[in-house]
Amino acid sequence: MSVQLTLHLSRTVSLLSETVLLHRVLGDWGQGRSDADINEGIGAAAAPNDATWLHRIFPSEQWQTPGGDFVEEPSATLEVGGIGTYTWGPTEQMVADVQDWVDRPSTNFGWLIKGNETEIRTTKRFDSMENPNEADRPMLTVEFTSASVKP
Repeated sequence: MSVQLTLHLSRTVSLLSETVLLHRVLGDWGQGRSDADINEGIGAAAAPNDATWLHRIFPSEQWQTPGGDFVEEPSATLEVGGIGTYTWGPTEQMVADVQDWVDRPSTNFGWLIKGNETEIRTTKRFDSMENPNEADRPMLTVEFTSASVKP
């Protein structure tokens, strides 16, 4: 099996390369309707069901650890610079993550994308599934060989 995640970086304040990591998320999280205006760096007020720094599902369910509950060891890392398309993987850990999600779907909470959070002006914005341009939406590519089944 081979697994790759492709994301489109559509905005950054710095063209310097930063290491961006994929971490397997360990708990369910929400997706609300908040959407920051053009200067996303200042964020937006949390809406019901949003995942935030403190909440898995705003306003009622919190993460055990602020910032999210995820596996400490990244499933993949990649140097990300300017605007463009970036692909993580394939890595053995990404394959193991996806295989576990197939074997135990109740553990599939996806990956957290973590950039440089220790310095200012290092943010990178990746497009989401709501992007009107289909080519800029996230893409998970899984290649596998099916087992032969004998009657």
